[in-house]
Amino acid sequence: REFYIQDLDKYSDVNFAAVWSLAGALLDADYITKANSIPAILFHGTEDKLVPISTNPHHFCDRTAPGYLMMDGSETIAKQLKVLGASYYFNVVEGGQHEVSGIPFQDIDLVFNFLEKTVIHNQLIQTVITKKASQ
Repeated sequence: REFYIQDLDKYSDVNFAAVWSLAGALLDADYITKANSIPAILFHGTEDKLVPISTNPHHFCDRTAPGYLMMDGSETIAKQLKVLGASYYFNVVEGGQHEVSGIPFQDIDLVFNFLEKTVIHNQLIQTVITKKASQ
């Protein structure tokens, strides 16, 4: 967005086909609209103490702390995509923390299958998978 990039014209020809977020978040999921939504792959642990899975402050810090910043995590992003009728693959790791931010090689075939169906074949897929964190 124009808040972070000085010269947007350099990127006018860039069109993303999909996004893959590993324990990530946005400043505001309302930035996602019907016009700009793309298929999203979202992995997030329910006990992540750095990046919230829903809408909470980054690091869950106090409102008066320096760097206080509200963020919309994977759960909030998936809800926005569902409302918009956009494709998403949301993998919830119950009890998982920020280690979910590593590449989930055990799920790589499922991720590529989702990308093939949604990006190449333009299918609408809205999937939520919940699993327990490995101990």
